Amino acid sequence: MVPEPAAGHLDRKTCPARAPLYEAFFDECRRFLHDPSSREGYGKKAWACLAREGLTKELVARTPIGLLGDCSQMRARLVERGFSPQEVRESELAADPRLPGRLVGPIRDAQGEIVAFWARDPEGQSPRFLFKGDWKRQTPAIGLEVALPVVADGSLGLLLVEEIFDALWLQAQGFLGVAAVGGSLADLTSARWEAMASLGVGCVTLAPRGGRSADRLLENALDSAYAARRAPAVLVLPPDAWGEFRSINDLVRRGGIEGLCSALDRGVVHGYDRKARLLLARHRNGSVWTESSKLAAWNEAVRFYRQRTRAGVEDLDEFFVPPIAVELGIRWDLARFCPADPTPRSGVEAETPGIPSPPDRTHSQLPRGYCPIHRCHPLECFCFD
Repeated sequence: MVPEPAAGHLDRKTCPARAPLYEAFFDECRRFLHDPSSREGYGKKAWACLAREGLTKELVARTPIGLLGDCSQMRARLVERGFSPQEVRESELAADPRLPGRLVGPIRDAQGEIVAFWARDPEGQSPRFLFKGDWKRQTPAIGLEVALPVVADGSLGLLLVEEIFDALWLQAQGFLGVAAVGGSLADLTSARWEAMASLGVGCVTLAPRGGRSADRLLENALDSAYAARRAPAVLVLPPDAWGEFRSINDLVRRGGIEGLCSALDRGVVHGYDRKARLLLARHRNGSVWTESSKLAAWNEAVRFYRQRTRAGVEDLDEFFVPPIAVELGIRWDLARFCPADPTPRSGVEAETPGIPSPPDRTHSQLPRGYCPIHRCHPLECFCFD
C-alpha cells in the first residue's frame, strides 16, 4: 500500500490473474469486520468510525467495506483458500505494517472487477488513506461501477464528490449516481476526465468541500476538464448551496436524499459560470477593482474564451460571458464577443468609467495599451490580447 499522494506510482501493475485473489482478500476483510470476535480489538475503533460517518450496521451490510486484522493471519487464510504462498507473497496484499486495524474497500473498474484497494485509518491518523494498485489508470473514479448503469445513458448526470465515504454512504442510501475522486479535486487530471467521457458519462456535477484552498482546487479541476480532448459537461454544486450543513454527508443525514436533490435543483451552476467567477475573484482585491486588475482579468478572459471557441465549444456566451460583463461593467455583443455599437448605457451594462477615447493617430503612434486593430482601449475591445 502507498499513501494517497504517491498512489499509482509505486505499486506493481495489477494483472487479471489476480482478480480471484483480490476478491478473496476483500471477502476475508469483510468477514473480519462483521466477526463479533473483532469487536473488542480493531473492530471497536472501526465501528466507531463508521458510526461517525453515519453508516449503521444495516447500511454497512450493503456497503463494500471490510476490516484488516493481523497481516500474517490474513496471508494464512488466503493460503487456506487455495492460493499458493508465492501468489500471496507477490500480491503484497497484506505486507504493509500500517494496514492492521484499517477499514478496507475495493476499487473496481467499469466492468466490476477489483483493480485496487483503499485502506482508511479509522481515527484519521496520517496517512488517512493508503491505496494498493495503480487504480487511476484503470478507473477514473471510485464507485463508478455502481453509478455507470444509472448515468451512462445520459438521462442523469454523475455527482462527483471528493470523499470515498461520502460516495459509499450515498450509494448505501439508494442514491446510486455518485462516485468519488478519492483525493482532492487537484487529482482530477485531463486523462481522468477523458476516461469518464469514454465510459459514456455525459455530465458531471462537482461537489467540492469547502476550505481555504477550495476555490483554487476547483478551478484546477475545471481547467483540467477544459484542457481534455473530450470531457463530460461540467456543473458545480458550490459549498454555499449546502446551506447550514458542513458537507453533503451532513446534509443527507439531516435532510435526507430529498434535501440533497433540493440542493442540486436550486444550487447547481454551470462550470463556465463558476470558472468566470473564480477568475474574477483571483484578480479582484477584495471588493475593490483597479484599472490594472480589470485589464488582467479581461485579458485572461479573452484567452480562455478564444481557446474554447477554437475548440468549437458552445455555452460560453450564455454562462461565461455574463459574469465577466457584469463584474467589469462592460457591454459587448455576446454573439461575437466584441463591443456593441455605441449606445447610451447605464447600470451594469455601462462600460468601465474613466477610460479615455483613443486619440486620432496612426497605429504606430497609439499610446501603449490601446488596441492596434480598432484603436480602442483594451477594456472596450475584446479582441485585444
